[in-house]
Amino acid sequence: MPEEVHPNAGMAGFYDLLYPAGPRVDAMVGFLAAEARPGGRVLEMGVGTGRVAIPLSGRGVRVHGIDNNPEMLAVLKERPGGDTIDAVLGDFTTETVGRDFDVVLFAVNTLFAVPTQDGQIAALTRAAEQLADGGRVVVEHFDPNVLYRQANPTMTMRTLSGSAVAYYTTAADFETQGVSASFAVHDEGGVRTASESGRYIWPAELDLMARLAGLRRVARYGGWEREPVRAPATVLVSVYAV
Repeated sequence: MPEEVHPNAGMAGFYDLLYPAGPRVDAMVGFLAAEARPGGRVLEMGVGTGRVAIPLSGRGVRVHGIDNNPEMLAVLKERPGGDTIDAVLGDFTTETVGRDFDVVLFAVNTLFAVPTQDGQIAALTRAAEQLADGGRVVVEHFDPNVLYRQANPTMTMRTLSGSAVAYYTTAADFETQGVSASFAVHDEGGVRTASESGRYIWPAELDLMARLAGLRRVARYGGWEREPVRAPATVLVSVYAV
């Protein structure tokens, strides 16, 4: 049998270029550290390369992670501070890590990477099952209204660090709520490509899905500084409790 290829194969090589550290990550880490409190425990669903997990660990929080992409976890392991993260290979829609957490995090539209509504509800259910008393599930996501205000498909270019340039092509299926993106990064090493796909969720739909998972919404912000929500929002932070 041919070797199984992860659907996001190739992304690990330039994920940190596409989603760099900076003020947004700093604000996210501050928000999560406050929610978890010193010495608290955080589980990141889709921990990836540790972009958030490693600096959060540096704030005195015990950080665990789960991810189904072995390439991303290999990058995490090799990064400075990666050895402070207890990360496991697994599917966060079906598997748990066997502990309770003060915060369970879905960052950067990770919940949208699950391709079906049933799978997304399952992921929220697993998150609820792993909450400590008084814990919170925190979901970072965008308002899908932004998709309806742009061309479909949409092609954009963005300059990354140094001489790297990224070209993005995104497309949405407004009937199924499917969304796909392909990336081409040009830098000194040549051209690298990758793609990802998933299913976007409307904010009110997310609240209902959370209820089906045994959660209730306690807050929604327009960013990691706890800003009020203003539409159309490119960053929303929804907070849930049991």
